[in-house]
Amino acid sequence: QIVDGIDRALELRLEHFLRLQGIEVAAIELITGTDGRTLAYDVNTNTNYNAEAEQRDGREGTDHSGPGALARFLGDELSRLTTA
Repeated sequence: QIVDGIDRALELRLEHFLRLQGIEVAAIELITGTDGRTLAYDVNTNTNYNAEAEQRDGREGTDHSGPGALARFLGDELSRLTTA
């Protein structure tokens, strides 16, 4: 399931963690316990694409899909490297 709008403080901590590790592209899997705490339990830097979840969420085939976001990121990187 794709969930938008995670707690901003958690989002910032996860982004900081990724930066410290030098990770530019990743998916982070979260779970919310019965006590309401949201925990990260997996960081994927390779294939963990879930087409069914994106289709249910309406992201499939958009710039917000996994492949769409990755294509945009790589295009931006290519532009940055070729115009520098």
